[in-house]
Amino acid sequence: MSAFNLQQGIGKIGANVWVLPLCNGKERLKDEKGKKVHSTQKSIELLKRVILTSTNEGDLILDPIAGTGRTGYVAKALKRNFVMIEINPKYVEWIKKRFEKPLKIIDKPQVNERKIQQYLNLGNKP
Repeated sequence: MSAFNLQQGIGKIGANVWVLPLCNGKERLKDEKGKKVHSTQKSIELLKRVILTSTNEGDLILDPIAGTGRTGYVAKALKRNFVMIEINPKYVEWIKKRFEKPLKIIDKPQVNERKIQQYLNLGNKP
């Protein structure tokens, strides 16, 4: 993806509506009891889109409220540098666990376009 360069008239302007899968199922971190570790985990696809549209390889990303460390995880997979800040020791432990696993970024989002169109009531009815 490239940003629009107004002076040169090149590139493209991104849409103002992003259709992305939610963070659920296997993507959501859960504890030993099966409960979600953090209530506001972001989907990999959302973070991937934000990082790819706003940074280049080697850039530095700051996540001042790291939570479970997903932003840093995605940043590392996309060859960005990152600094994460988290004050909750429980989340810091989850961040450590996350980075022990191999990096895996989903190439294609699992999105049911038909259901999203129905929900948003946009375009033609299915």
